[in-house]
Amino acid sequence: MTTENMYPITVGLSSLLTKEGNFGIEMAGAVISFIPTFLIFLFFQRYFTEGIAMSGIKS
Repeated sequence: MTTENMYPITVGLSSLLTKEGNFGIEMAGAVISFIPTFLIFLFFQRYFTEGIAMSGIKS
């Protein structure tokens, strides 16, 4: 990525810490970027657990 506008969220957060040096802002950004992943897990938790349970069964 050549421009900062195209960075993924995680890379942008780490570069923000090196520029600003404010650890609180980086932690707030990390929580905000984690929320969509957590919501997807909550909605599809049943399918994740079924898949894990079925992968341990040998036929």
